[in-house]
Amino acid sequence: MNGDELQSNLASSKPAPYLGWEQPGASNRPVRSEKGADNGRVPVGSHTARVCELVDQVLRQFSAPYPADIIDQVAGAIQDDLEWLSEYFLLVNAFSAHSQHSQTVVNDLLSMFVLLLTGMVETDENRPAQSHLLTNYTVLRHI
Repeated sequence: MNGDELQSNLASSKPAPYLGWEQPGASNRPVRSEKGADNGRVPVGSHTARVCELVDQVLRQFSAPYPADIIDQVAGAIQDDLEWLSEYFLLVNAFSAHSQHSQTVVNDLLSMFVLLLTGMVETDENRPAQSHLLTNYTVLRHI
């Protein structure tokens, strides 16, 4: 799946509560809602799309139905693959220009895209992560 197909698939998915999507015929780029900026909508940059592409690539290594700890397993797969790990740290570095907590930003995006791409929902349960990239993760469940 190329980037355009991924964007199209994401645009047709029900987004997380704080995400919105451009209307059909617009740029079809995901946008994040932020009140007070550009009428409440701020374009998400290419770094965010790269996190989504990384998660999509990693998820292809797993079979549905996904386990409840799929967020931790995706992070573990990233840490165990040099190419994916390199991309992960390039993204952390890219987000550092915008946030002093860039690894947290990347991890939050990673978790959000796992949630969106698997079609699972969050539970109220958090667990300590087995992977070294995360501190903890939210347990997911199937709808």
